[in-house]
Amino acid sequence: SSDLGGPDRLARCYARLCRKLAGAGVAREPSQGPLAFAAEIDRRRPDLSGIVQPLLWQYAQLRFGPPAPRPGTARLMQFERAVARLRLAPWRETARR
Repeated sequence: SSDLGGPDRLARCYARLCRKLAGAGVAREPSQGPLAFAAEIDRRRPDLSGIVQPLLWQYAQLRFGPPAPRPGTARLMQFERAVARLRLAPWRETARR
């Protein structure tokens, strides 16, 4: 829960991104941080790397970088919009054969 009393917007948005990626065949391990997850995507789904890596790096900056002046900054809203717009096709194992 954030200082605003509601669920953490950034955490909710990251969870949404992770759900989209799981649907595309790359589920994040519970102990995996965003940069390790980015490396895993690069290894397992290089076709998604160019789309997803910038989002995971942006999340890492927002979550672990210097604090923003206030919640709801333009950077957070930009991240939320980018995740909302992200469309990934469902992963089919047979498509790679």
